[in-house]
Amino acid sequence: MTERRKKIPGKWLKWLEDEAAAWKKDGIIDESQAGAILARYEEMRATEEADRGSKLVTVLAVLGSLLVGIGVITFFAANWQVMPKWLKVALVFGGIIAAYGAGYYLAFEKQNYPRVGRAVIFLGSILYGAGIWLIAQIFHISAHYPNGVLFWAVGIIPVALACGSLSILIESSLLLTFWTVLEQTGFARTNYFYLPLIAVILVLAYRMKSRLAVGLTLPGIAVWAGLAGVVSFEDFGNTEPGYIMYAFLLTSVLGLFIYVLGNLQQIKGNFSVMKFPYQAAGLLIFLISLYILSFKWLVRMRAFDGGPAFPPFFLAAFGLATVGTILAGVFLLVKTEAHKEMRKEGLFVPVIAIALAALTFTPGMLDRQVFLAVTNILLFISIVFLIIMGYANREPVLINFGLVFFVLDVVARYFDFFWDMLDKSVFFMVGGILLLVGGTLLERHRRKIVREMRVKNYAA
Repeated sequence: MTERRKKIPGKWLKWLEDEAAAWKKDGIIDESQAGAILARYEEMRATEEADRGSKLVTVLAVLGSLLVGIGVITFFAANWQVMPKWLKVALVFGGIIAAYGAGYYLAFEKQNYPRVGRAVIFLGSILYGAGIWLIAQIFHISAHYPNGVLFWAVGIIPVALACGSLSILIESSLLLTFWTVLEQTGFARTNYFYLPLIAVILVLAYRMKSRLAVGLTLPGIAVWAGLAGVVSFEDFGNTEPGYIMYAFLLTSVLGLFIYVLGNLQQIKGNFSVMKFPYQAAGLLIFLISLYILSFKWLVRMRAFDGGPAFPPFFLAAFGLATVGTILAGVFLLVKTEAHKEMRKEGLFVPVIAIALAALTFTPGMLDRQVFLAVTNILLFISIVFLIIMGYANREPVLINFGLVFFVLDVVARYFDFFWDMLDKSVFFMVGGILLLVGGTLLERHRRKIVREMRVKNYAA
């Protein structure tokens, strides 16, 4: 029978050493038994320390590459005007080739410094992006400027694939999001080309099994959807600033959809590792969107004298996200015999999605105060549900999100209700005292809950 080795954090290893010493002192175990218990985890300790050291090397190497890249760009900027064109071009291409070549040699040819080599390749990707703008400046190329960011993002994808570079893949993902922001805010048009490109990034992130890359890519999709929603209203002839409210309604239901997709991936064993990035990104998108909708200033921008004319893009995007959330929730309700802890989420998430749909398509029948009341109630219910589900399912991430947004909601409502009522000095003193007391209590209970969950998970 194969021994099952539990994976536990370093601080638990230290706790185990202290406990083993106490057990030995109390006569519960003898010296050899204590040694046998600790020996089971020594290899794990060595592996954990090695991984920690490797991560530190990677971080230092990437930071070093960034500093070198900034230094090179600064040097070019200081001496650019006095250089002839041929030298400028040679420096641009020479720097890129040198960085890629040196990184490849260290990481794959010599293989003695794989992490440093990949960091140097990352430096090459930065020089490549800088080179695009420098070549355009050298030859006075006048073009659609967001395309420079697009060429940068697309041009480094093959490098990320060939080298298996997570840092370059994340760089490409962030650049694509920046590109779509430039396109949709600067030129007021929906950037549909973003979707297939970001899909490539997600596929590569799954291939590399990188939760970090997935978690940083998903918010970009919400940024694209929100901006595209605003653009669609403007193209449909709606120029009232308050229509930005619908962008946040769209991203809030999209956040729910992303969150519930994470639960579905836990059911599918091959992708269960991706539950956390979907869960974290979805909650962040949903809670931030609903939190913004709970403020008076945003709702005051919108006239509530009748329902708006909804553009086709908004109807399609909101409808797909809502229907997808409801279907995924129903699936969790009826197909999760082995994951019973998800059934409450399978009921709660579709209900919130339906409530958001009702709030979106019936503003003409609501006044500002009712709309604000509903958004605040939905936010409060969601926060409480997250904390309850986090404790019930032993998921600290849900508790942490719930507590953070609970504090943010309390602060926001304090400003909403008391800013005009109290003397400003009293306002800040009372607010500060409440935050200190509340923060202390919340942190104490959060630590207690998380500690209890870890003990239960370890015992299981």
